[in-house]
Amino acid sequence: MYPNPKFGSIDEEDKYWSTHNPLNEGFNGEAQKEKQKRSSFLSIRLTGEELAQLRDIATASGIGPSTYVRMLVKRQLMDK
Repeated sequence: MYPNPKFGSIDEEDKYWSTHNPLNEGFNGEAQKEKQKRSSFLSIRLTGEELAQLRDIATASGIGPSTYVRMLVKRQLMDK
């Protein structure tokens, strides 16, 4: 099982993954399944223009819009 490191920032995580590859380090690439916490959902209203802009920013970051928004929210919650 590949060790799942914790990161203090997005930059720290990016730096780590740019120099580490589990497949090159001898791990067989099987999915790691741990019990996941129950998640909740939050719906927000955005204009078509806002959603398009959000999708563009997320795509440029190489992730989906939901993941991007979740990262932003978690970052703000950690700052509080």
